[in-house]
Amino acid sequence: MRTIAHISDLHFGRTDPVVVEALVAELADPAPDLVVISGDFTQGARTAEFRQAQAFLARLPAPWLAVPGNHDISPYHLVQRFLDPFGRYRRYICEQTEPMWCDEEIAVVGLNSARRMAWELNWANGRFGRNQIVRLGERLEALPKHLFRIVVAHHPLLPPPGLPRMRVAGRAEEMLACCRAADVGL
Repeated sequence: MRTIAHISDLHFGRTDPVVVEALVAELADPAPDLVVISGDFTQGARTAEFRQAQAFLARLPAPWLAVPGNHDISPYHLVQRFLDPFGRYRRYICEQTEPMWCDEEIAVVGLNSARRMAWELNWANGRFGRNQIVRLGERLEALPKHLFRIVVAHHPLLPPPGLPRMRVAGRAEEMLACCRAADVGL
């Protein structure tokens, strides 16, 4: 049986060093088989924030898989936001925005739900593209059938209990249908 630590919304640039140290220590004893980080490494996608996140990742005692969040796209440099929204993420965190990690028991597939813009005032809300859903289905279909399948994204696919009206990622229903059809367990 595998142990996976899931963390999210680190927001380097607004972190408390004491909390960061406590998190690193917690992740080290005992070390999980995998650390999954589901986005928002930075507060404002600044280079210094990405460097802090990169240094944090280098201290993790286990392999990790990460996907970007909406805070990992610059809200300050609109040219960068539109022409190369994940450039800094790729440079400091991971070249892939939709990575995959597998071993003999599990497969973890990352999805990028962060978007450079939206056709609404709040650009922070995530969304999945139709082609992205098709690609996920193909990736999951190609996996060996015995693997337990996990899909990770920054934005929620389901509202939490007690908050049925909470906003979920755009096309969440189609993404959930794809996950059900591919026997995703988590």
